[in-house]
Amino acid sequence: MPSQKEQTKLQTFAHACKFCGQAILTDKEFTSAEEAIEDATMECKCFDAHRYQQRTTNIAKLTNAIKQIAEYCENHEIKLDEDIPQILLFNGVAIIDYKISKVSIDIGNKKVAISTNAKGNIIIKFTYADCLKLEV
Repeated sequence: MPSQKEQTKLQTFAHACKFCGQAILTDKEFTSAEEAIEDATMECKCFDAHRYQQRTTNIAKLTNAIKQIAEYCENHEIKLDEDIPQILLFNGVAIIDYKISKVSIDIGNKKVAISTNAKGNIIIKFTYADCLKLEV
């Protein structure tokens, strides 16, 4: 006999777009109603679902790019405070949502600029300057 946890996994949930309510046929199994609705929304072709899909994809790409910057800093022994990736994500999402058009953050000798190009792609530029000045 399946355990309570296994029975939860096998439950059937309403599988409809959260914007237009269109039911989506699938043979997938979900562990929650929210998971089923999210999956249906990601499959739906309505206008609002399409915008939601683009936003979700762009946030995933942004998150991946921020992780790459953090890894770059770690590999090159560049100190990056642990809250900086969250700040970059917050500002990047504001750009994705058209709340701001670009942002530039100076962190000591590091600078991160986030913007979009003509194609609508998010551009993240990370600059690190290490300078030595000696007076003799």
